[in-house]
Amino acid sequence: MALLQAAQIEGRVQEIEAGNGRQILEALFADDTGLLLQAEEDNWRRATEVMKQFERILGAKLNVLKSLAIPIGFTDPPSWLVNSGCKIMLSGEVFTYLGCPIGVALTEEQSLQYLLDKLTKVKSRLRLSHWTHRFLTWEGRLVLTKHILHAMPNYVLMIIGLTKDGYKELTKICRGFVLGSNSEGKEKKALVAWDIVCRRKEDGGVGLTSFELQANALKMRFVGKLLADADPDWVRVAKAILQWKMADTASRMLEGWCAAKRSLVLKDFLVPYLGPGRLNKRYESELNGAD
Repeated sequence: MALLQAAQIEGRVQEIEAGNGRQILEALFADDTGLLLQAEEDNWRRATEVMKQFERILGAKLNVLKSLAIPIGFTDPPSWLVNSGCKIMLSGEVFTYLGCPIGVALTEEQSLQYLLDKLTKVKSRLRLSHWTHRFLTWEGRLVLTKHILHAMPNYVLMIIGLTKDGYKELTKICRGFVLGSNSEGKEKKALVAWDIVCRRKEDGGVGLTSFELQANALKMRFVGKLLADADPDWVRVAKAILQWKMADTASRMLEGWCAAKRSLVLKDFLVPYLGPGRLNKRYESELNGAD
């Protein structure tokens, strides 16, 4: 990345701006590298020259055919990008990157379908597709649901949001596995409502958590990181987006917890996600300015 950063400093490669002048050129994870460039032919050509220089220094070969270009803001990809030989993601296509669905103008239905396909595939493996599934006890299916089916979507739900219907579809898959099936392969009928099953054990349930509550908890975690004095690039980008959407209120909200806890915007955002109970009342009193 030193070669790219040097090209950036010299002005040969133009990066993107994520708000408030924050410039981002690359995103690194293990052996995956993502470049965020201004969509201009000269900019693409100069970035390619830097990559070729990298090849000459290390003797490594960059596989252009395995690379993916995502043109943002284009109805059709520019001709110079088409002629580059790099695979291009078109609008409506879905690609998995670091375990999450990405795409140009990705719809909520596409994100939901990604999760449904993933859970259905795992569910079919857990069923073992023949007689052994019928000998799994209720407790066994419950443990598998808690630690596998319910845990798998957490990572994706940190990034994408779903409607209530989307959460219901995810719940339907888990409910079908917990209830089991008869000798004909048909799902058994529930004897109690699913919301009762999802209650705490002290309240007569089995301790399962609804997907919607899980997603709300992850949103709270995200807000907590924004309010903290963290400095990663993704926090700066998120703050820039919030400031762009909510203007002065967001900038005041993000100055720190002491100043933000009495903000009406923060109150409207936090309280609905805390759920019922003492924790809700405690935070609500703090947000209202009570000691």
